[in-house]
Amino acid sequence: MKLRIRQFLSRSGFFKSKKEVNDALIEGSITLSGNELVKSPSYQFNPKKKNVYYNGKLIKPFRKDVYVVMNKPRGYLSATKLSEEEKNFGKKSVFELLTDIDFRTKKTLVCAGRLDENTTGLLIITNDGDLVNTITNPDNNITKKYKVFLDKPLSRDDIRRITEGVTIKLEEEGRIIPYKTKKCKIEVLPNNQVFITISEGKKREVKRIFEAVNNNVLSLERVAIGSLYIDKLDINEGEYKLVDKDFIIEKLGIKNIK
Repeated sequence: MKLRIRQFLSRSGFFKSKKEVNDALIEGSITLSGNELVKSPSYQFNPKKKNVYYNGKLIKPFRKDVYVVMNKPRGYLSATKLSEEEKNFGKKSVFELLTDIDFRTKKTLVCAGRLDENTTGLLIITNDGDLVNTITNPDNNITKKYKVFLDKPLSRDDIRRITEGVTIKLEEEGRIIPYKTKKCKIEVLPNNQVFITISEGKKREVKRIFEAVNNNVLSLERVAIGSLYIDKLDINEGEYKLVDKDFIIEKLGIKNIK
C-alpha cells in the first residue's frame, strides 16, 4: 500500500511535529533507496519496497501494536491532531487523556470510529490499521449501541420509520445528498430515553436519524460496540485501559483477521 512521504514520516515517531517533517523535506534531508531525493510532502511510495533515510540514517517504520478502550468524556474531540483554530478555541483531544502512553506510540494511534465532541462512551483507539478498517467497514455489520436522551417521546410511527430506515442528509465532497439508513433496533426507556443499535456509522448519523422524525438528541452515549459494553469495562468517564487484540476480536465477533 502506498503512503505519502509526510504521512510515513509523521507516523514514524522520529519527528516531534509536522513542522519538523516539512523542514526535513524542504532541506533535502529525506532520501529513499537508491539515493532518491524527496522534497514533496505528497510524494507517494510503498514502504515495503523502499527504505527511507534522514541525512543518511535509516528510519525504521515504528510498530508497537496498542489497543485502548476509553470511556470518552463530553467536550473532547476524537481528532488525532487539533487545528490551530481548534487550539485557539480551547478544544481538547481524547489523545491528551492517554497519559500513560509514550509520545512516539501515541502519534501512531487513531480512533476506530469517532465520536462527536459532546458524545460520550465507548471509544476504541489503536494503531492496528486492519482492525480499524474491519470495525469501520459497514459491510462487516459490527453493531454500535447508543443510549439517547430525546427532546420528546417517540410515537409508534416514529419507531417504525426509524427501524425500517429513514432518509437523512449527508455531506460528501461538499455536496448534500440524501441517504437511506439501514434497518436498526430501538428499545424504548423511561423519561424520553431510548437505546438505538445501528450497524453503520455515517457522520452524526444517530442525531440525523432522530431529526428525520422531528425530534432532537439532547445527549448521546455509545454504550457498546458488538458485545463490548462500556459498563463491563470498569472505567469511569475520562478513563481508559489497555487490552489485547484477542479481547477486542472476541467481543466484536470478528473473524478472518490475524
